[in-house]
Formats: sequence, C-alpha cells, structure tokens
Amino acid sequence: MYSNYGDLGSVYRVFKILQEKDIISWNSMIAVYAERCDFMSAITIYLQIQHREGIKAVRCFEAMKELGGALDPDKATFSAVLTACSHAGLVDEGHRIFSLTVEEYCVEPGIE
Repeated sequence: MYSNYGDLGSVYRVFKILQEKDIISWNSMIAVYAERCDFMSAITIYLQIQHREGIKAVRCFEAMKELGGALDPDKATFSAVLTACSHAGLVDEGHRIFSLTVEEYCVEPGIE
C-alpha cells in the first residue's frame, strides 16, 4: 500500500521490522524497487536473500556437526554448503568449512 503512494521509506521500514520474511515479502521488495527504477536497491535486496540463505546453510551444517557421528557430512554436503557460502559471499565461513573437509572429516576435495 505504501508503495502505491511512492513512500519507499515506509515500505522499507515495514519490511525491516518483519520478524519472518518469506519469499513473497522479499520478492515484493524487489518488485517495488524495480517498478520505481531503483535497480541498485532491487539488486541489494536480491543479494541479501543470497546472504540469508548462505547463513542458513552454514547453520544447518553446524547443527549436523553437533549431532556427532549421527549425521556426518559427505562430499555432497560439503559441496552444497561451500556453494551456498560462495553465492552468499561468506568467504571466511567457506574457508573454515573447506578446511574441515580434510582435517576433521577426512573427505578429500575433488573437482566434481
């Protein structure tokens, strides 16, 4: 509704206070900015989505680690988490997790 009146500041403030942002709220923000030709803000929101998903992947990986041997990560797990880190720009997290592949889990990195 705020966007219909051109009040992007209010739109963004409402978005920021949402406790649970779903794909609809994220896409709505991108659409509002794109409709107003504010493409840099639309891209910024898109990049925030990627970062958010990368953080979720790292948290999931950490939860697997805490379970001990019950859910040891394999090559596919490491590949997925490292890809998420790459897409989210989580360089330090990706490097830390990559180091764990050999040091802690004896999983040899490959090109596949």
